[in-house]
Amino acid sequence: MSRDDRTIRLLSRLLGEEHAELAFTHFLDSTVQLSATAETLQSPNGLLAYSTASNMLTRFVGSLRLVVTGAGPGEVVRLEELLRDLQSIDSRPGKFLSLSQSFPSSQPQVRLHIGRAPNEISEVGRGVVFVSFDGWTVTLRRNEPAGPVVPSEAPFGALLAACFGVAEVFKDVLLLAAPGASVREELRRRQVNDFRYSAWLAERIDVASSEATASGPELVRDVRLNGVLQVGAGAVGNASLLALASTGSLAGAVTVLDSKLVDEKNLRRCVALHFGRG
Repeated sequence: MSRDDRTIRLLSRLLGEEHAELAFTHFLDSTVQLSATAETLQSPNGLLAYSTASNMLTRFVGSLRLVVTGAGPGEVVRLEELLRDLQSIDSRPGKFLSLSQSFPSSQPQVRLHIGRAPNEISEVGRGVVFVSFDGWTVTLRRNEPAGPVVPSEAPFGALLAACFGVAEVFKDVLLLAAPGASVREELRRRQVNDFRYSAWLAERIDVASSEATASGPELVRDVRLNGVLQVGAGAVGNASLLALASTGSLAGAVTVLDSKLVDEKNLRRCVALHFGRG
């Protein structure tokens, strides 16, 4: 099997060379729960954050449990479509995906919740990463609900919530795999407990600052893309494609040039592409 050299180098620095292979063993054995309420997913940005986070998670965890409470027939149809799309991203043996409309009695240790938190998750908040957002700003809290999603036509807060939330999940999965107390302590120091970031200001903001100073306009100006060529579809290239595709006020087409095939080496980074596709 091909190896993701960048992941190997990262884990070698954090855990030592003898444990660098954990990315290809423990991560496939790990279970992550991603949850939200149906109310959150009724917002286009709520659904965007949830689908983007699940897209990112299924690329590096073996078992992904999707939980959406209060879903009606329409939401269930959309969620089943999401599940099928996730299954097509990485269909290799050993991957497991499930969808539930209620929280299981026994929840996994690694959990990410998006938007307003119902009692079933807020009462057992210890160990949960919570995210909420508006159009430009994301709030992340560990062990404490972060509040509801604020509707907006700007998608950048939703995309940031998925990225920062999944980054904390990655740390949690890695922490469970850590071979010794000293390494676990080092990883705990890297965890984020209370965090706000504004895409409009392009910087971290004080957790007590007002939304008015942190957020940009609610509407993104209409832009037509004509004759745009993007060279490169690696981690940054995929992120730009995802942001462009998520911005409803953009129209036109972008031609992407990249000769690499999506495989085990780069699947984690190619969030806009599927396994086995160029």
